[in-house]
Amino acid sequence: METGVIQDENTVIPWDGTRYPLASWEKDNTMREAIANSVIWYYKELADRVGKHRMQQQINQIPYGNCDVSGGHTFWLVSSLKISATEQVDLLKRLYNDQLLFSRRNMSIARKIILLSDKEGVYLSGKTGSGFAGGKEIIG
Repeated sequence: METGVIQDENTVIPWDGTRYPLASWEKDNTMREAIANSVIWYYKELADRVGKHRMQQQINQIPYGNCDVSGGHTFWLVSSLKISATEQVDLLKRLYNDQLLFSRRNMSIARKIILLSDKEGVYLSGKTGSGFAGGKEIIG
């Protein structure tokens, strides 16, 4: 959103017809749906649209982990980007306190689409991060 390649969490990217193991991936998706269902192809498309140079600028601006986007359009999937659990929590604290160098609007949207529950003023936010690599289950 910050680079302008999509407008907001409701921006649809059309499914290209590729078959996937999850039905939720085999349809047009919004960013909100892609977050909820870990629709990797959606984020690959976003990374391609943003481009490596602008992606590197954005990652450096945060900063995010080792800031290494050399792994291509899936640099965040068992690839070049590495971030510790402590660094991830720090990033989330900065996101929730509007302390990142992004627009307040975009940080608000990010917070909104990772919100899982809001009961009695207690917020639970999250995003899946587990998967498979090399035939082994990994925990993200």
